[in-house]
Amino acid sequence: YEGYVKSVHGRLRLAGTVKAPLCQDCHGAHLVLRHGDPASRVHVANVPETCGRCHVAVFAQYQRSVHGQSLLVKGNGEAPSCASCHGEHGILPAKETASEVSATNIPETCSGCHGSLAFNEKFNIPINPVKTFKHSFHGIANELGSKKVAQCASCHTAHDVLARDVRRWSVYPANIPTTCGAVGCHEGANANYARGRFHVDPESKDSGIIYWVTLFFKILTASTMAGLVTHILLDLVKKLRTRHEGGHAGG
Repeated sequence: YEGYVKSVHGRLRLAGTVKAPLCQDCHGAHLVLRHGDPASRVHVANVPETCGRCHVAVFAQYQRSVHGQSLLVKGNGEAPSCASCHGEHGILPAKETASEVSATNIPETCSGCHGSLAFNEKFNIPINPVKTFKHSFHGIANELGSKKVAQCASCHTAHDVLARDVRRWSVYPANIPTTCGAVGCHEGANANYARGRFHVDPESKDSGIIYWVTLFFKILTASTMAGLVTHILLDLVKKLRTRHEGGHAGG
C-alpha cells in the first residue's frame, strides 16, 4: 500500500484523477488470484493486457515488439512484461531519478536480463549488451549521472523493441542515421554512422582489429611495468651491495 501511495498511480488518485487505477483495477474485485495462477490478472502473461486497458498505445507497441511476441505468442515466461521494467506497486515517472526507467537507471534495469551471459546465449544474442554499453563512452557518461547521454531505450526504444531482421527496427542499419541523429544527440548524422561497430567487446576476437590493439596495449603496459619494477629492484640490490661493501672497507 505504501508503494502504491507513493507511485504515479497513487499520486494521481489522491490528486482526484478518477481514472487512475486502484488495487481492484489490476488484481480484480472478488476473484483475486495469486500472481502465479495463469488465470490471475497479474500473472506475467496477463500483465501486458491488464496494463493495456489504460495504456492502449503502449500495449499495441509492446504486442508487436520482440518482448511481446516472445511472451504473448511464444509463451516464454522469461520475456519481460510491464512490471519487469516499471515495477509493480511503486511505479514512478521516468523523469524521477528513483524510477526504474529513469535515464540513469535503464541500463541497470535492462541488465536484469541482458546482463547475464547465459541469458544472452540462450536467446542468440552474440554479445553482452550491458557489459559493452558500460565500457562505451555512452555507458561511462551514464554511470557518471548524465541524463542526456544515450542509453538502451534511446536507441532500441522503450516498448517497440523489434527483432534484428525487421526493417522498422530503430537500429536496423538503414535507420541508424535517423536514430543517432535524433534531436539532442548527433544531429546531422549521416550514413557513416551505420558503418561503425556497436556494442564492441575488446576482449573478444570477434572485435577484429580492436581486439588485437587492446591485446597489444595490455602486453605493452604489463611489459613496461615489469621492466620498471625489475629496474627498481636491480637498482635497490646494487645500492645495498655498494653500502655493504663500503661498510666492510671502512672496517
